Amino acid sequence: MKFKLIFLSRLFPTDTKYISQSRLDLAHPEEFCFDRIMIENYFNDIIQKINVNDLLDQWTLRITIYLGTSLYDKGIGIPKRGSLYQNQRVKEVYIYISLPSDGEISWGYRKKRFIETFYKIMDSKYNKTIPVDYDNYRNIAEYIEDSIKIGLTAMFKNGITLKKHKIKL
Repeated sequence: MKFKLIFLSRLFPTDTKYISQSRLDLAHPEEFCFDRIMIENYFNDIIQKINVNDLLDQWTLRITIYLGTSLYDKGIGIPKRGSLYQNQRVKEVYIYISLPSDGEISWGYRKKRFIETFYKIMDSKYNKTIPVDYDNYRNIAEYIEDSIKIGLTAMFKNGITLKKHKIKL
């Protein structure tokens, strides 16, 4: 089985000059402020501990982490089900990480510069929400890194089902 980790932002800049100038680091600073290599290493450490059934060798498990989503609450959202792309042999699962604005905490994103996409509160029947306390973090990078680790660990401890096989720590 192949594993793939993807990061996407759900904050959209109000000023499109950053996109036109190819300055995505300014348009989406939350995607560039944390240590991706450290997260990739953490992810690789987790997947090394997972025994996967040989019947899933041709499959890819894609984990998409959305930064900047709002669950109308502080938290890390993990839907209990993902998407299955049978023809491509891909199972996609998601982790949603809320990002605080500068009105909530000093290191939050500047609300005037971004439009945040909002999601309804996810029903606990279909979603697990892990609460977070922004005050426990010194900056946005530390918060994002820790939230990704918490989300990945929780996801794999609960397990992911694919073709009646559990992918679990």
